[in-house]
Amino acid sequence: MKRKAIAVRILIMLSDRKTGSVAILVAWVLLFLSMLAVAIAAHVSANLSTARLLEQRAASQYAAQAGVVSATAIVLTDTNDWDALTEIWHGKKYYFENITIGEGVFSVASSWPCAGSRGQEAEFGLADEEGKVDVNAVTNAAARGIVRSLLERVGGLDREHAVEVADCISDWVDTDDQLREKGAEDGYYAGRSPRYSCRNGPVARREELVLIKGMNSKIVAKIRRYVTTHGSGGSVNLNTADPVVLAVLAGASGAAEPSDCEALAQRILAFREGGGVFTRIHKRELKRVLFGKGRLGEGGKKEWRLLEWLINHGMVGVKSRHFSGISVGRSLRHSGAERQIHFVYDRKKDAIRAWHEQ
Repeated sequence: MKRKAIAVRILIMLSDRKTGSVAILVAWVLLFLSMLAVAIAAHVSANLSTARLLEQRAASQYAAQAGVVSATAIVLTDTNDWDALTEIWHGKKYYFENITIGEGVFSVASSWPCAGSRGQEAEFGLADEEGKVDVNAVTNAAARGIVRSLLERVGGLDREHAVEVADCISDWVDTDDQLREKGAEDGYYAGRSPRYSCRNGPVARREELVLIKGMNSKIVAKIRRYVTTHGSGGSVNLNTADPVVLAVLAGASGAAEPSDCEALAQRILAFREGGGVFTRIHKRELKRVLFGKGRLGEGGKKEWRLLEWLINHGMVGVKSRHFSGISVGRSLRHSGAERQIHFVYDRKKDAIRAWHEQ
């Protein structure tokens, strides 16, 4: 009997040990499955977050692209023979601010505040590139005078230095290797460190100007907002030119006093702010609307001579071809998902001339 009791106890102990082992095994399996479930959930969550982010970025991208298409279509609706800042393509918030399309929204502006900037507002609509100084037109002597005037008035250079830099820009842009009197060709740039070649072609972007002899980042920073690399041969639109550009134009002949340049710029600006628009370049008409019908005083004569010089050399106009803007697209679901497209549009050829995404 004792032996049977001991055997039963041994069987019970073995059974308990087996049950305990199974329980432990089950516990480990459950722990592993739990960890696996957590890992899978984290992986799925991460993929879902990535998918949502990609969706938001796509919505922002497509919205920004839609902004470019919309802006260029608006430019094409303007079919008159002149362009001015009072027209639909400039400053009309209704067409350019927070336009919803699909899952995104776009705004188009000629300038956009930098991140963290205070007190700055977007200038909705497009900018007229013909209202700026075309640095690629410097092979034309009169246009080179405008660039020289810009370097003096805005860049802070003296007359001799400004003439030298204007010659260097001309050598950079023209297609030959003939050295201008104060210019620079490959011989100069080959001696730089690191060495590089003279472009002998149009300046592609304003930042490229820093490579030209006589230029530096400080000068480029001063003049960059007033210059374009997408002009139409140097002619500047009197209806859209910045007041600074108007004064620069007035000094292009090289024989003007700064006060006379400023007076002419203010006269043109006053005409525009009074609702006036230049619809064509006609000497008699321009003289009448700006100076009146009576005889000109001494100051008026000086101003008219400056404007007449520009007219005679084909340096002013009223019709524009190239327009630039910044199309900003955002996702409706996440305001932080933003895409920017900086572009330049050629209305004459209905083509995008520059496209840069951020």
